[in-house]
Amino acid sequence: MTYTPDDFRNDLICEIERGYDPVRVAQVAFGIMQDLGAKISTEYHNEILGVAVMEEGPQFEMTETQLREYLDRMVEELGNEES
Repeated sequence: MTYTPDDFRNDLICEIERGYDPVRVAQVAFGIMQDLGAKISTEYHNEILGVAVMEEGPQFEMTETQLREYLDRMVEELGNEES
């Protein structure tokens, strides 16, 4: 089964709905990135990294609204063809 950008967005939305904590969401994104390893395209990897980097400090954090918009844009741009 392919893990699509839509799957990534849905997984992170589930985390956000548990209560928005940018560090926790970033850790989940990083874990997903590690699990996928070399199976994802560079573009998809960079999009996931854009979320994972939030753990590195407040200067990298997105608000909940910004993150939801980021995830929606990622799905729109990458579609569901990634593996």
